[in-house]
Amino acid sequence: MKQHYERIAAKTLALVSASILPNEEIKSSAPCVSDIGTTAFRGGSPRGVLVLTNRRLIFADTIYSGEGSRAEWPLSRINSVTLRRKAIIDHFEVNSGGETFLFLMNKSDSKPFVPQVNQALADSTLVSQESGQAGAPDFCESLAKVSELFEKGLLSHGEFVDAKKKILGQ
Repeated sequence: MKQHYERIAAKTLALVSASILPNEEIKSSAPCVSDIGTTAFRGGSPRGVLVLTNRRLIFADTIYSGEGSRAEWPLSRINSVTLRRKAIIDHFEVNSGGETFLFLMNKSDSKPFVPQVNQALADSTLVSQESGQAGAPDFCESLAKVSELFEKGLLSHGEFVDAKKKILGQ
């Protein structure tokens, strides 16, 4: 059963990859369970794949066929992410636009994935600041966001120091 799910997840990732924009690259992906969409509620929990790019976080269910359940969040619109370690499975929460989306992940999948999401969020804050986008957060907001990620234990000390140096232009 696990091998079957892994094959379906790989196919889903390939379909999502086909929709990646020319100036976008996949940074990481992880299988998960979520309540987003309705097409995947067959026999219990919907299963899907979270895909992290340099511009957005994408969720697609494992029966994604171009029209299946899919959600995406530009990194610039993600307010925060939280990892809640549980005994058996981790809870990964994405807060965007006042809504919180829950993804259940195996510990072996969340361990490498979540730090990459946090690093991508820190990098996207820096890119928007450097490009001078209208409404881009100033460096105080960027420092506050990186500090919050560090305080929640989602960035290592080294990642926190690196992000601060980038924000401060050092």
